[in-house]
Amino acid sequence: MNRWLTLVLMLGLLALGCSKSGPDPEIESVVRAYHAAFDARDLTALRAYCAKGMFWYTLNGKELNASQIADFFTPMLARWESLQTSLSGMEIRREGGLAVARYRSDLHITTNGKGSTMQNLYTTVLVREEGDWKVWQHHMTTSY
Repeated sequence: MNRWLTLVLMLGLLALGCSKSGPDPEIESVVRAYHAAFDARDLTALRAYCAKGMFWYTLNGKELNASQIADFFTPMLARWESLQTSLSGMEIRREGGLAVARYRSDLHITTNGKGSTMQNLYTTVLVREEGDWKVWQHHMTTSY
């Protein structure tokens, strides 16, 4: 519960304009690389973008820490023949060692030769850790 309160407070402060917002190539690059690692099914690379104490909140509300990501996604990645995430509408707010990226995606998945597309909304919180930007919280929901 304390983790939620911390996240809500940080997001609230950022939403009130206490931060720098606008294009931020450094943060955008990390977010895009994070999704590219997922699309490549490279869970080792994906975990390398995760901060200590990171949590990924799945569509069904499951909370995953960095060490649980591989166990959760491996069965799905094995079923998916192809996977491609197209990101758009990225809004970034940054204050010191904390950044929040909100964006949309079209997630194209092919299974058994049949393609489908999910439209998603994301909120990703990044922290500066040992000189690099890392994903601390990642929340995804479908827009339909």
